[in-house]
Amino acid sequence: MKRVKSLVFNRFVLDENQHQSTDLLTMFSEASYSEENGMGFTRSRAEGSSVEATLLKRSFTAVQEFDPVNQELIKKQIPIFSAVSFSINSEMNLLTVYGGQSQLNLVRMMLRNIPGLKYSAEPISLHASTFAELLSEKGIQANIHQLTIRQFNYENGMVGRFSGEVTKQSTAQELLEHYGSAVVKVVFILKIEKEELLVQILPNGNLKVLCEEDDFDYYLAYLKQIIFS
Repeated sequence: MKRVKSLVFNRFVLDENQHQSTDLLTMFSEASYSEENGMGFTRSRAEGSSVEATLLKRSFTAVQEFDPVNQELIKKQIPIFSAVSFSINSEMNLLTVYGGQSQLNLVRMMLRNIPGLKYSAEPISLHASTFAELLSEKGIQANIHQLTIRQFNYENGMVGRFSGEVTKQSTAQELLEHYGSAVVKVVFILKIEKEELLVQILPNGNLKVLCEEDDFDYYLAYLKQIIFS
């Protein structure tokens, strides 16, 4: 089954005194989830230069229940858990969070509170024109499928947000060159090993991928090599 998965990236550089994945794995293990804190890491593991983990957070919400004895509604607090998976690759200096900006912020907040972890992190801007150039350089067949432009201007008679499907690739290239940073979303169709892969690029470091769920890890590693290596 094909599914859409969202990702957001940050440049993530460990302090030179950190022992890369070994130190990270130890720190994540020491900050494992506990009921006392209501937040922490689970399923931490290292593979080569990459460390993967899931951040688990507990919060509470109020629901109403009926008390048959007193014949009235009462409020009850119940726990709600949210899980955010992420990985840190020390060779690529890359933090990958599975989700959007709110999930990234949650992971970064937790990382800031780990004793002894020293690093620098900054957002990564993904530009459609740069991505298109990388695909061309690597000989990957790709077409632009959709474009969204923030301040589209049609012959000075209409201005506003515009989104549409591309029927002519040369027109898409012209719009990319003309509007630059005003292009807020681009959807590419990539042909990789005779399979089609939909990749949506947003300028704030977010990326969405539509592919067979079983093939997602393979395509994610493939895209990372294209964009960040």
